[in-house]
Amino acid sequence: AAAAAAAGADDGGFDADAKSTKMDLYSRQIGAYGLDTVMKLGALDVLVVGARGVGVETAKNIVLAGPRSVTVYDPQPARVADLGTNFFLTAADVGKSRGGVVAPRLQELNAYVRVTAVAALPADAAQLAAKFGAVIVTDDTPLATLEAWGAACHARTPQPTLFVVATTHGVTADVFADFGAEHTVKDATGDPVRVVVVADIERVTRKAKPADGGGDDAAAVDTVEYVVTVATNDHRLDDGARVRFEDVDGGAAPLNELAYVPIRRVYTTMTDKKTGKKRSVLVPTQFALDLAAVDVDAAAWD
Repeated sequence: AAAAAAAGADDGGFDADAKSTKMDLYSRQIGAYGLDTVMKLGALDVLVVGARGVGVETAKNIVLAGPRSVTVYDPQPARVADLGTNFFLTAADVGKSRGGVVAPRLQELNAYVRVTAVAALPADAAQLAAKFGAVIVTDDTPLATLEAWGAACHARTPQPTLFVVATTHGVTADVFADFGAEHTVKDATGDPVRVVVVADIERVTRKAKPADGGGDDAAAVDTVEYVVTVATNDHRLDDGARVRFEDVDGGAAPLNELAYVPIRRVYTTMTDKKTGKKRSVLVPTQFALDLAAVDVDAAAWD
């Protein structure tokens, strides 16, 4: 996968600063995965072994996600029973190669992905692993073959080839995934990306506190931060969550040029009517941007 990504290090038709057909086509993927991930997907070559129920659904989703290429391997003839699990097959396809029938119909889903069917795979497992950035097996395959493919994918350098086995057997299923010796999960919560409308962005200057003993402190510097108010009743973001902006005008327009900016929740002080004590209360419609975390001096903005 890394080798493929390096080979496709150019933007592949993606430009965050320009409107294009490809940016529009993948707008939902960019919103869900982020532009960097979508660009890496665009340099990935994927092999899907098997074109029955699990295989065709997997291939369809991968083609829509936008890798560089998807290769389908399933030379077996389509059966009548396959018509109930493979939505690309028709009665006229019975007896034809499942992979050969499915590939051109998958191609219709995304013109930016090269979809092909092959009648045979490299006999050498290392050659198979070197050719693809991801190998996904969805059909019953001899255990010895799976072990050879898995070992070759795991050992590939400089980066391993993703190796996944996913099969179903009636009401049961099994999944095996090998991402290599090391795998970093950057999504700490698994929550889907949320899109919220911004109602207001306010520039707030926090006055520096005077030094102990009173009087002015020449070394103290006022800080500037931006507080965002959303148009919904609750942004549902936690401290440390990261956000990015689009179509911001005015003095905060430089926000459009930043990647993901961490935030912190905003609290206000209220007085309890019964006890008279003051307490902090979360403002669910606002959050403050931690611009210092991304080395941005907001005081320099107009």
